[in-house]
Amino acid sequence: MEIRGSKVMVLGAYGEVGIAVTRLIIREGPSKLIISSLRKDEVEEVKKEIGSSCEFPCEIVTFWGNLFLSEEMKEITLKDVSDEKDLFFMLKENFGELNEKILNRSTLFRLITEESPHIIVDCLNTASGLAYFDIYSLFEELKRVKMDQEALSIPLACKIFLASVFPFL
Repeated sequence: MEIRGSKVMVLGAYGEVGIAVTRLIIREGPSKLIISSLRKDEVEEVKKEIGSSCEFPCEIVTFWGNLFLSEEMKEITLKDVSDEKDLFFMLKENFGELNEKILNRSTLFRLITEESPHIIVDCLNTASGLAYFDIYSLFEELKRVKMDQEALSIPLACKIFLASVFPFL
């Protein structure tokens, strides 16, 4: 794949792998480099570092927010969410049946369709939560469970589930 002159997107550019990959890509001379991370200060730091090492003209675009949440919730952290309705919304958006409405609200989908990169490099650290659990069965069980007053509250159970799947929330 030819990087020189291409539009390249790096998801998770602030992490150890992401910054290393971003440093290598910028040396190859993409015409546009889209870098994403969870927080604004992270992508700004990466942009500052790699911007000073550009040997070729390259537009560097920054994007921040949680790519796994809808556009309107992308800057929310799990600890900020206490409303049961919002927690179930987060769960359904990620683990419910995919449809056009969910897709069009997706931060990741919107970023990719708006920027139309030629190359996408995924450096997000999601493997742990997704690889070691049958998350879809867990989600179905969470939807079915009826919790009594003595048990965990539903919002807490939702937060535990989301935190186990997305530890960066």
